[in-house]
Amino acid sequence: MIVTKLIEELKLLGNISKPLFSSIDGSLTKKFYVGIFGHSNGLPTVSISEDEPLPANKKSNTLLIELQRWKNESIHYNSDTDVYLITNYEYEDESYDFRYFKLKAVSDEGDNLALIAEPDECIELRKHHEAFDDNMLAED
Repeated sequence: MIVTKLIEELKLLGNISKPLFSSIDGSLTKKFYVGIFGHSNGLPTVSISEDEPLPANKKSNTLLIELQRWKNESIHYNSDTDVYLITNYEYEDESYDFRYFKLKAVSDEGDNLALIAEPDECIELRKHHEAFDDNMLAED
């Protein structure tokens, strides 16, 4: 889903503010919480997690405000840019990936809204990070 379509769909809700959840498989059998809106390399991104974000789960009107601010203020805004959901995947060695999934739809689930992602990861956007090691802070 491109960013302008997401903004339009959230605007249709008007002043209604519903909690946002997300799903990667589309069935909503496993819901993720919606956290921070941002951008990665100029692409609009919404972080998702199994852990509830503090101080609370994001609401639809908050996401709309953030998207509109990004649209009006960012040099990276492009009306035809896809929106991505980002999740963190941790490995046994404590290294981790940021994995990107293209947003495909917004679904009104009654008491909340669900951001539905394409089921296939955008492998070309994956970012791997090595595990944090206390030695990284040591002075040479």
